[in-house]
Amino acid sequence: MPRPDPVVLDNHGECMVPETANADVFWEHVNRYRFAAGYVRGTRVLDIACGEGYGAAGLLRAGASSVIGIDVSPLAVDNARQKYGIDARIGDAQAIPLPDGSIDVIVSFETIEHVRQPERLVAECRRVLTESGVLIVST
Repeated sequence: MPRPDPVVLDNHGECMVPETANADVFWEHVNRYRFAAGYVRGTRVLDIACGEGYGAAGLLRAGASSVIGIDVSPLAVDNARQKYGIDARIGDAQAIPLPDGSIDVIVSFETIEHVRQPERLVAECRRVLTESGVLIVST
């Protein structure tokens, strides 16, 4: 069954939209995910603040066994589901809606500087990561 056409999200600077981003912003974002792709083969991945979903979809294509994207924006989550078919969920980086020790790799790009209590984001990442889990953050 074909997916409904996704909504084209506003490229307001906080959520990179590949179709409307300028080249510098586009490649800056793509290169973050390209770096992370080297860590995901065969792993369970969480993309915090997944936005419209292009990065989470790329990590799945890079060989992750599963990818969950979370974002506070219902519009972004709906778009990620429709456009890329990924497991995208509404969620807060300071209260990740996943069980303890359930994730092998977390990526969080350009997020930590936007939360009120960054230490809560880090604590939540530690909680959901496995003992040997990897956290990849950019700011």
